[in-house]
Amino acid sequence: MLEANSLFGNSRSQVSGILGRSTPRRTMSLAEQVAFQVSQAIVEEQLPPGQAITEQSLSENFGVSRGPVREALRILEKEGLIEIIPRQGARVTRLTIDEVNHVFELRSILLGFAAGCAAKSKNEKCLAILRDGCNRLEKNLGSENSLSVHAKVSSRMNEALVSASQNERINQVVFQLARQTARYTRLGLSSQHVRRRSVQTWKELIKFIEAGQVREAEMLERQRVLDVREAASQRIDEAD
Repeated sequence: MLEANSLFGNSRSQVSGILGRSTPRRTMSLAEQVAFQVSQAIVEEQLPPGQAITEQSLSENFGVSRGPVREALRILEKEGLIEIIPRQGARVTRLTIDEVNHVFELRSILLGFAAGCAAKSKNEKCLAILRDGCNRLEKNLGSENSLSVHAKVSSRMNEALVSASQNERINQVVFQLARQTARYTRLGLSSQHVRRRSVQTWKELIKFIEAGQVREAEMLERQRVLDVREAASQRIDEAD
């Protein structure tokens, strides 16, 4: 494990302040808070694939007992971020082509449907978030061109699409997949060329939603998600 100061911070009080982006609108249990913080470290590759994670190190870093830590590890295992090997402990899972294909095929269908719903209703709240997000993405490209900024803003835009569907089941499934897909999304968006193409696609999607073009919005959003999948797959192939 990395040192507490560089990964999780040096204060137990920080645990209560980690509920930033992409978290559910309910109070999280202690185990869920630990799982969320560790998942962020995994997504941002502070904990790289294959990295060992021990109960003792997490317990010491967060200042909590082993019980919530064990539950947190089970949550992370269920989400596919770690694997727990008998008599060896937990390790961060490695990225695979099969997983990126399976996860993003489902994600493309769900977000595509959500985009179609936004176009059908011409959802102004969604459009306001998308327009603001697109401006932020363009500004980022013209300045620091940060992958983290792009990923964070895109995540908020995706959440707006999901909310526009007004379908709680879709919201639940997308949220459950969020941390798993985040690793591959960051990998797929690591290329500046892909990020520029992503911004152009968002612009086109906004036009389709404004015009109420349901089918066009759905198909474009599905393709946008699949483009990220393809870019991520290429990076995994290159790494292998």
